[in-house]
Amino acid sequence: MNELKVVIHDENDFFFAEEQSNSVNKNPHCVLLLQPEWKQNIKMIPKIISYIKKHPKWKISLQIHKILNIS
Repeated sequence: MNELKVVIHDENDFFFAEEQSNSVNKNPHCVLLLQPEWKQNIKMIPKIISYIKKHPKWKISLQIHKILNIS
């Protein structure tokens, strides 16, 4: 597995993300991504940013097409 993306709807999903990351820990090239659930976008983006600053193994994933209202 080269990528693990976890959709974050609420704060409990951070625990789920960490649990899931344990299953890919053996692959040092696996990219770990946190993506806000679209309907919680405004609320969760700042929380995700704060989380990845404390846990730099994670990166943020955004659906830019939705933010730009393309789709």
